[in-house]
Amino acid sequence: VVPFRVKYALTDAARRRSLPYRLLGPGSVAIQVGLLATPYGRGGRAQWRSRGGRSPTAGFSSWSRTRPAPTSSVRRAAERRGLAHVRVVRAAAWFERTTLTMQVDPGHPASNFVAGATDYAHDELARFRSIRVEAVPLDDLVDDADLGRVTLVSVTTNGAEQEILRGLLRTLERDRPYVCLARTAASHAEFMGGLGYDLLGDDDRGYTFQYGG
Repeated sequence: VVPFRVKYALTDAARRRSLPYRLLGPGSVAIQVGLLATPYGRGGRAQWRSRGGRSPTAGFSSWSRTRPAPTSSVRRAAERRGLAHVRVVRAAAWFERTTLTMQVDPGHPASNFVAGATDYAHDELARFRSIRVEAVPLDDLVDDADLGRVTLVSVTTNGAEQEILRGLLRTLERDRPYVCLARTAASHAEFMGGLGYDLLGDDDRGYTFQYGG
């Protein structure tokens, strides 16, 4: 395994000057929902960036799985990648306790989505399979993790960004973190405006919002 610090060091410095990465510094706490894969491999770059690169950031991330895996295996794989103090929760981040139907593409995990959050043509859905996942409010996960003040929240979930943020209202009210959302809906700006947030940046990485009162 090539160490992250070697594999991604060349691009790290330049990226850290751009949004949203420049918003994180030593001691920052970041929450990322919707990584492309897992600590096992293809999501390595995303895992590195979710940790703030070389900055000693803290926080937690969620990632999608196309196949079930023991939590102990996921934890060991994460620790081999330098993700310390890993706790694995078998649940989806949402705005309420419920059971969700996930549409999973085994060949392309980045396409996974919550049923009803994204429109696909009937023939396109043939490549997906449905799985049922227990969901919990994201605030409950944050409170249980006792992270301290949250600096940045990033949600990239193929259309379910607003539903997930509705489950994080306590954290948003308490910490006023920066919020980054994938560009999946034109209504994101209106939704965030209703929470007191202004648009800070809009580029190929998505929308970045800052609390404005």
